[in-house]
Amino acid sequence: MNKRVLPGILLLAVGAYFGFAVALANFNGITSLGIGLRSGIQATIAALCAIAGGLFFLTVDDVGESTTAAGWLAGAGIVCLGIGTYIGLFIAPPEQYMGEVQRIMYVHVPTAWCALLAMTIAFASAILFLLRNDWKWDARMEGSIEVGVVLAFLLCCQGAIWAKPTWGVWWTWDPRLVTTAVMFMMYVGYLLLRSFSTDFSRRATRAAVVGVIAVIDIPIVHLSVL
Repeated sequence: MNKRVLPGILLLAVGAYFGFAVALANFNGITSLGIGLRSGIQATIAALCAIAGGLFFLTVDDVGESTTAAGWLAGAGIVCLGIGTYIGLFIAPPEQYMGEVQRIMYVHVPTAWCALLAMTIAFASAILFLLRNDWKWDARMEGSIEVGVVLAFLLCCQGAIWAKPTWGVWWTWDPRLVTTAVMFMMYVGYLLLRSFSTDFSRRATRAAVVGVIAVIDIPIVHLSVL
């Protein structure tokens, strides 16, 4: 199995649940799995699982041709997505001021977390490639950014869908929308840089440098929503 797909599978498996739990934490008395734990505690557990899983896939040298681990993670992601979707649509009450439109946050929040996590994994991989000159880190960096770009595009689309009924326009120069769009364009530029070069060694080095520089926008995106 291609190692580059593993970050995406990991993000789908644990990031979806993490995002749903964080979104539902605003509603007192609602536990996302009905097991008696407050949603904040569940979000913490899910975050630790995401970190552990990310470290595993960043450090494992060879996953071989077996798809067993990926299959379990994909299955877990589907189950978590189904549970979170059901709770977000049928159990969580409408938000006091935004009403039903607020439910898009149950998709929007996990998409944002997964996008930022993918870019962070790419940043770590870029650093390790520059230090070790090991091609596996270049592959992981590229794969993580490919996943992150898709999620960043979805994040921009979801932001526009939320903005229309809330602000009355599809797009406004709000810092949240602008910083996310800038992040998306920066990483699209990264992929274009890779596609235009035929010298694999120089391409990997230049791409790693861009991956290190581009991470500057990640905390800016995060702070823009606080």
